[in-house]
Amino acid sequence: MIATERSFDSSHALPLDPDDLEDVAELPAASPSVVERLRSYGILPPDHARLPAHVLARVEQLFVTWYELADDEARRAALHYLLATEADVRSVMLAISPIYYDRMFFDEKTPTKTLVDLALIAHGKWRRWLEATRS
Repeated sequence: MIATERSFDSSHALPLDPDDLEDVAELPAASPSVVERLRSYGILPPDHARLPAHVLARVEQLFVTWYELADDEARRAALHYLLATEADVRSVMLAISPIYYDRMFFDEKTPTKTLVDLALIAHGKWRRWLEATRS
């Protein structure tokens, strides 16, 4: 059986040993150009140094793609084309959320749909800010 948000039982989870986790220093670093672009766009995640390079690239791709789309319905639909799995969606949404919201409100139990809703609100604020700075 595939574990879903409803069927997952943490009592069956494997215990984590800190020695088994990837060392942050071993993760491929994001290119300075991606970090600088995200910083210039005002969407650089606070923990960007600890995020894998592909997550930062996906944050950029998501915001740029969403900017080009006309409404939130199209933005929601684009998620399935931009991010292949729910795990990808969650990793990007959890990277975006602390840009606009206090991270004490988010954890592994926060439903993906809620994260997407909040990211769409944040994107709307960002879009208005970006358009104001270009004027």
